[in-house]
Amino acid sequence: MTQTGVPVTLNALKEWSAWLVSIQAAVIALAGYAVGKESLLPVKDSPWVRRLLIAAIVALAASIFFATWVLGAIPSILLRMQESPGNTDFYHMPIAGAPAFEAVYQWLPDNAQYLLQLWAFAAAEHLLFLMGILCVVLAILVAVMRR
Repeated sequence: MTQTGVPVTLNALKEWSAWLVSIQAAVIALAGYAVGKESLLPVKDSPWVRRLLIAAIVALAASIFFATWVLGAIPSILLRMQESPGNTDFYHMPIAGAPAFEAVYQWLPDNAQYLLQLWAFAAAEHLLFLMGILCVVLAILVAVMRR
């Protein structure tokens, strides 16, 4: 990957993360509405529908948390890449580049440092999004099958 290709790739990750946050906010609103209203889905009659929708809300909210970290880390990663032009492996860069964070990284064991890289936060963002969508789909299927 060339140096000119890296900002394009980071921009794509930024755009996708921003879309995920928007989609997830809408799904959380719909799931919250469904949990709060008895007529939309039979949440009162089926504890599984309610549990699945609550699990979806939790997973999607956690995904938004990780997406926010990813979106906030991209400017720092771009600056660090400009400082060292030979380093184009941005997925393995620490999620934050402030001196205070760098000091924290030095105290952590190697495996914890590995998990505080951009790839781990992007993976968590996507996996939690998939879990949330799966819970919503399962809740709808359970509600339809019970009718």
